[in-house]
Amino acid sequence: ETATVDFPHLVSVCVTAAQGAAGIIQDVYDKGSLGLVEKGNGVDAFTGRPMDDPQTEADRRAEAFVMSIIKSQVPNLDPTTIIGEESEEGETEASQSEAVGAVRDCRASRGSPVFSESVLSAWPNELKSVSASSLALWVDPLDGTSEFTRGNLGSVTTLIGISVNGRATAG
Repeated sequence: ETATVDFPHLVSVCVTAAQGAAGIIQDVYDKGSLGLVEKGNGVDAFTGRPMDDPQTEADRRAEAFVMSIIKSQVPNLDPTTIIGEESEEGETEASQSEAVGAVRDCRASRGSPVFSESVLSAWPNELKSVSASSLALWVDPLDGTSEFTRGNLGSVTTLIGISVNGRATAG
């Protein structure tokens, strides 16, 4: 039997995870200790030009949080199909603790989806339940890290993209 995923639930979990990531990002910023490291070698792989590729504590904690939420709330999803921009090696005790709390909140609100009944009733039938093997997710926990390090929070967001059968479908 092929494992399936309740697609509206998956999207709802991703929205909840992104909202939680925003709180983590704000928390790191407010504390003022960004934990900045250069994750690349300073050279663009395609052009060969010098470039900055910063990573902060907010990137690492937000990604660990998002990954934990998605994996725990959508157990039929193959974890290898969730591709994060940052390395999961950056998972901290703080992000694990935040994820545990968020998982509890997610479970408590399982009956209260992010989407209204009118949105769910208009959801395309072919996207109500999808094969788990047809899914891939991309997570950029803090898009705009350079701007974040300069205090330009208006240019910062958390991106979670979902494809079904190789086609961008939600995010």
